[in-house]
Amino acid sequence: MGIPVCVGANDQLVSAIGANNVKASIITETTGTALAVIATTNNLLDDNRICVGRHAVPDKFYAMTFAITSAIVLKWFRDLCAPGERYDSFIKGVGNIPPGCDGLTVLPHFAGTGSPTFNPNARGAFVGLSLQHTRSHISRAIMESCACMLQECLDPIREHGVEADCVRSLGGAARSDVWLQMKADLLGLPVERPRCSDAASLGAAMLAATGTGQFPSIVHVSETWYRPSQWFEPDPQKYPVYREVYARYRECYSKLYGIDP
Repeated sequence: MGIPVCVGANDQLVSAIGANNVKASIITETTGTALAVIATTNNLLDDNRICVGRHAVPDKFYAMTFAITSAIVLKWFRDLCAPGERYDSFIKGVGNIPPGCDGLTVLPHFAGTGSPTFNPNARGAFVGLSLQHTRSHISRAIMESCACMLQECLDPIREHGVEADCVRSLGGAARSDVWLQMKADLLGLPVERPRCSDAASLGAAMLAATGTGQFPSIVHVSETWYRPSQWFEPDPQKYPVYREVYARYRECYSKLYGIDP
């Protein structure tokens, strides 16, 4: 009978399928070494800030924006301060630091930027450091910067009228309740954590299950197998504070590189 061979895809696209991102106006984000946003769309978006292509689902397309470095900056800082320490222990004090980190802003572009500026010469920066800032302040500022990049990556897609009721969060950063709440508060959108933390593996299994005829379509298997785990609602009182955090992040980038992100 032979061995069936099914076509796969880029890890971010397969992760999107594993998170049931198979219908228009569903958005997933992955915060790991890099950061990537995937939106399923009905039409091929025309925008040089966005990577686009055909979705695995027939008659659908994807829009992808990305940052080159994100949670790896927290790893870099952890490895400098406490090599080998568990992340939940390392960021334990982050929840006690107020949003905005008492004036500290981080640009996490340690290897240049991806969407929307695609600036290979950009580098990381810590702006506003004082003697009062602690390890927890710096850790939180790094986490807030990744949330700012998420907003930055969402903006070009949403400018094309693509909206969503929530953002499904994947990657290593999705294990942190504090980080997901931070993203929800900054975006002003609910953030959902899927039950399966390895969405890429699940998505690959979904493609294989469809390819071998166990399900009639990718949409069917994705909706059958996907399960949400936890929902993080935005805090309306913190949203205006995070608008200021995001504005400060953009202002710092513009002043350092002369480019409005």
